[in-house]
This record gives sequence, structure tokens and C-alpha cells, in this order.
Amino acid sequence: MKNIVKKKAMYKSIVLLFVLFCLIGQYNKVSAVKNAIVEKNLILIKDESYELTADLDYEDEMEYYWESKNPEIAEVDADTGVVKAIAKGKTTVELYVDEEIVGTCTVRVEIPSLNVKKKTVEITDTFQLTVGKTEQEVSYHSAKSSIAKVSADGVVTAVSAGSTKITATLFNKTTNTKTKYTCTVKVKNTKLIALTFDDGPSIYTPIVLDALEKNQAKATFFVVGSRITDKTKGHIKRAEELGCEIGNHTYSHINMSSSSLEKIQSEIKKTDKKVKSIIGSPTYIMRPPYGSLTEKTQKNIDKAMVFWNVDTLDWKYRNTDYVINYVLANAKDGDIVLMHDLYKSTANAVDTIIRGLQEKGFKVVTVSELAQAKGKELVSGKKYYSFKKS
Repeated sequence: MKNIVKKKAMYKSIVLLFVLFCLIGQYNKVSAVKNAIVEKNLILIKDESYELTADLDYEDEMEYYWESKNPEIAEVDADTGVVKAIAKGKTTVELYVDEEIVGTCTVRVEIPSLNVKKKTVEITDTFQLTVGKTEQEVSYHSAKSSIAKVSADGVVTAVSAGSTKITATLFNKTTNTKTKYTCTVKVKNTKLIALTFDDGPSIYTPIVLDALEKNQAKATFFVVGSRITDKTKGHIKRAEELGCEIGNHTYSHINMSSSSLEKIQSEIKKTDKKVKSIIGSPTYIMRPPYGSLTEKTQKNIDKAMVFWNVDTLDWKYRNTDYVINYVLANAKDGDIVLMHDLYKSTANAVDTIIRGLQEKGFKVVTVSELAQAKGKELVSGKKYYSFKKS
């Protein structure tokens, strides 16, 4: 009788140990996969899919499934963990093992958009293209950079007339996928013109600079060294900061046809020294005063010689309306316009001139920018009057 009791007690103990062992094993399985989802946060673009992964040590022995708390935002395949973005918003995807949550992933769905209402954007100058409502990395590409080029931060710049597609590519680091958005950029008949100002800087130069800054335009200033003083050197600095170009116009406005080469070189060097002390570099182009230049001097001056093909004669007429009307009536693509920031009448005309040119489809640029846009290189010792198409 005692043996029977002992055997029953032994069997009972074995059963209890087995049950306890199973419970402990099950506990270890579940506890081993707490926070098992590898991706804790996920950003998807609408209609994008991604397969979540989990670290399950006992995967073959467990019953597990995936579930989205809001499938209207992002749904998930219960068996595979593939999440599909449905609508803008945020939800949580949970992983269940034996009916117990062992991991969660926050899923946010974006619907990015370009900052253009129409698929085609018409520009004559520059345009900022952006992709809003996204945290993805964005890169930009122009199909025809000869029509319009685009910078790394989405600034589209008109180059020549025509149409091209600009593509914004979104890269999702987590999902390693790319999503593309495109728009068509149509460049209107973009014409380029260079406004140039001689004989400054003067007390009226700030009026010219105000007009340039207001209208996002640039110009080239051929400065006279003797006019660069403590009172006027700030005008040169500001012009350079606005993206304008500084050229050499000798030190005392000498007639280069009737001066010695040594005198001319000295005058140019003195002006360069002053300019360099202000903007950190010398001039690379020059304009001979009076447009007067000998062949010998031309060959011995290490600067490109910039003349003009549109002469306003502002020094003669000293009339604001006359200067405005003359420039707007005669301006053509590739022109170099001669004016002087020495006269108040000219300075007061610049704002209206720039606005009028822009309304006609012109972009107002520096001489060097005009040359580059027309595929020309400014070479020392050579003369340039305009950059018209041949």
C-alpha cells in the first residue's frame, strides 16, 4: 500500500514538473522576443510597401501574426508583415506571439507634393522647386540642362528657350526605395543683357545698387581708382556682395591712346590694388576710358577689353526719361549697354530700365555671365563689344 502511494506521489510530481517545464519554456519563448520588431519607426509614401522584420528565436514553434491598429492608414499582411501605405496619417503595427504583443512599430504615411499647381511651369529666370510634406532625402535632375539646370537644393535656372522635365527623387533610407515626382519647366525666350556703369564709384552708386538688389539683377562697374575713397569703397564691397562684377577703368581716367605703356600699366595696377583691398581680388576685365586703345597697348595689358554696342550718351543728355526710353527701345539679346553711375539722372533711371527689360523677357547679368551664357571665353588682350548670336 505504501508503495502504491509513493508511486502516485512520484507520478504527480513528474506531471507537475512537466507542466512547470512547459510553462517555463513558453515563458522563455515569449520573453525572448519582447520588442522583437527590428524597425521601431517607419515612414512610407502612399502606395509604398515594406516588409517588416522580427527577431524570433523560436519562430518555428510559435503562432504569430501581424496586425495594424488602423488599417485605413497602413494595412499589414498578417502572415508576412508586409505593410502597405494607404492614406496620410500614423498608426501602429503590432506583432503577436501566442496572443501576446511582442513588438510594435510606428508607421507614418506621407503624401509628398511638388510646390507647383500645374504640371508645366513657365520661367524666364530662376524658380525654387521643393517637395513638401516629406522627411525623405530629395535630389533633383534636369533632363536637359541646356534648357534649364537645377541645383542640389532645387533651384531651377533658365538657360535657353525650350522645355525640359525636372525630376525630384525621394530616397527612403529605411526601405531603400525611390519615388519620383516630375514637372515640366518651359523656359520662355530668355534674352540676356549686360548693363555696365563707368567712372564710379560716386554718391549716386547706391541708387543703382538699390535698383539692382530690388529687382534681383546684376551689373558690371568699371571703376576709376582715384574715386575709390573711404566714403565710396563700401559701394564696391556691396556691389560685389550682390554678385556684380568690378572692372578696371584706370586710376585717373587717362586716354590710353595718348599715354605711355608704363603709365597705363601703373594706372591699372594702382586701381587693382585698391579693388583687391576691398573685395580680395583684382579686376579681370577693363574698359579703356573714351573707348580709346592702341594695338600695342591692347597686346600688353593682361585683361580682356570690354567695350559696348549700346551707348546711351547719358553723359551728354543727363535726362532720366531719355536714358530709360533709349535702353528699352534698343535692347537686344547679347547687348552690352554703356551708362555712368556718375550722374543722378542715370542712377534714377536704372530701376525702371531693369523692370522694363525684365518685362520684355531679359535677364540682366554681368559681362562675364553674358559671355559664359553665350559660350564665349573672355581672353586677355582681346576686345569685346557684345555677345550677339552670329
